[in-house]
Amino acid sequence: MRGPFDDPEVARAMAEAGVVHTPGMADQLMRELAPLLAADGIDLNNPEGLDLETLQAALDRAVERRNLELSTPTGVRRGAACVVLLMAVGAISDGEQLLAESLVWAVRPEPSDPDEPSVANVIGVAMGKLDEWFTDPELERALIEVRVPETLPGGVRAAVDILVLARKGRAFASIDALISRHRGLKVIEGATLAIAAALMALATSAHETVTKVGVRLLIDS
Repeated sequence: MRGPFDDPEVARAMAEAGVVHTPGMADQLMRELAPLLAADGIDLNNPEGLDLETLQAALDRAVERRNLELSTPTGVRRGAACVVLLMAVGAISDGEQLLAESLVWAVRPEPSDPDEPSVANVIGVAMGKLDEWFTDPELERALIEVRVPETLPGGVRAAVDILVLARKGRAFASIDALISRHRGLKVIEGATLAIAAALMALATSAHETVTKVGVRLLIDS
C-alpha cells in the first residue's frame, strides 16, 4: 500500500521544507505534521489534486509551528531543560570542560523519556531566557559586557552570534537561522555558553555565586 510519503510531490515538498523522511519514521512524522497540515486544510493521506506550491507553503508553515512547539517546552520538560543548563553553567564557570561537554552532549534530539528534555527544548529555553535577560532594564547595566567562556570551544562562534541577537531580543526568533548556520550541536553548545556568560556577568555584578544567580533566574523564575 502506498503512503503519502510515496507521492513524489509530497516527498519533494517535504525535502524543500527541510523535513527528512527516514524509513521507519513515517508514522512519527505523520503524527507530528498531520494535525498542523490539517489546520491548513491539507490531508497528507489524500494529496491528489494539490498543487506543489500550495503544499510547499503548507509544509513550511507546519514545520515552523512544529519547531516552535519543540522550542517551547512546558512543565517537567521545561524544568529539566533549566536544570541541564544550570548544571552545565556550573561546570563551565569552574572550567570543567569534560563535565560541561558530557552534560551538553548527553541531551538527545528525541529522547524516549517524556520527562527528558530534547536538544530543541534546551536551545529554546536558553534562547528565551537570553532574550528576556538582555532586554530587561534592571539587568542591562550588568550585561553591558559579557565574556564568552571557551569551555565548549566548538560553540564559541555560535555563542557570539546568539549574544548579538539576544541584545536585540531576537535570539529565540533566530533559532532556525542559527541552526542552519552552525548546526544543532554547536547551537546547543553556543546557547549554553551564552547562558553561562550572562550568568557569570550577573553574578559578578551582584557579588553572588553563579549557581545562586542561576537558580534565581533559571529555576525559580
